[in-house]
Amino acid sequence: MTEASRRDFLKAAAALAAVHPPSMQGSEAPEAPPRSRPLAPDEPVNLAVIGTGGMGTGHTEGLLSAAKDGRANIRVVGLADVCEPRLLAAKQKVEDVQGADSCRVYAQYRDLLKRPDLHGVLIASPAHWHADMLLDAMKAGKDGYVEKPMTRWLCI
Repeated sequence: MTEASRRDFLKAAAALAAVHPPSMQGSEAPEAPPRSRPLAPDEPVNLAVIGTGGMGTGHTEGLLSAAKDGRANIRVVGLADVCEPRLLAAKQKVEDVQGADSCRVYAQYRDLLKRPDLHGVLIASPAHWHADMLLDAMKAGKDGYVEKPMTRWLCI
């Protein structure tokens, strides 16, 4: 058996997709709720972080730094994690920069996704949760950034 290059694989995959394009018919993916309105240029993007362990807290600090330095017009408005000590430590870091009561915490990420003022989430949970959390965020009409790996399987 010969080993195919990435280029050969991509050519074959593109040819297969052209002959048999993927279809969403019969899919269980619901249509995401529409956004109420586009953001004004000076309006901050409200973000939340799901998973406040080492990587999640590191990402949170990066978001706060970008906002503080004027590199991005964002606010961290929510954090979700099942580990309360990490969750409260991350909340304190956010409030040290943004002010008291600027960030709400959630033990269940689905409760966080119900917020109508939330625009997007950064998912830094354990890898086996990435795909489910991202799908739930999209179903709730939120934008999402997920760490790698996005999923452990190609088919959900």
